[in-house]
Amino acid sequence: MVARACPGSQIAEVVQRTGGQLSTVFEVRRTDDDPVIVKVYAPEWAWKQAKEVHVYGLLAAELDGSIPRVVHAEPAGDLDAFTVLTKLDGVPLSELKPPDWRATYEQLGQLVALHDGKRLRRTARIQPVAPELVGERARHSQERLGRFDGQGGGGRRHEQRSV
Repeated sequence: MVARACPGSQIAEVVQRTGGQLSTVFEVRRTDDDPVIVKVYAPEWAWKQAKEVHVYGLLAAELDGSIPRVVHAEPAGDLDAFTVLTKLDGVPLSELKPPDWRATYEQLGQLVALHDGKRLRRTARIQPVAPELVGERARHSQERLGRFDGQGGGGRRHEQRSV
């Protein structure tokens, strides 16, 4: 996978990282260059790859250097779908003891506000959800809000969204 994304790279070490819920994540340390992150998607989650690559593309101009850069993305073929990303300095959130969820949620909120503001400026209106997806979107939102609440988020904001 790294050979396809970074021809000629010499691999020194491959370390499986924690926290990949929809993909298996590896840090690939190279002898001749900076390490990269390789995400390998199980077949049932391969469709998420395109979404993730798209989101990185949307955020790249505003957050260059603050988010990983997509080096290479390849859909499933003779290999499972995989994405190669630059590695940012720091510790994966899943390895923080205890995790600093408040700071994480604040940063995520800032990113969402930035993205939503751009989308609204670009379209000048909120895009409606297709009628056949309304029930699925509501179920998906409730599931994510439940996870957020279970990790110490939630509170008044969750109650407002659940009504």
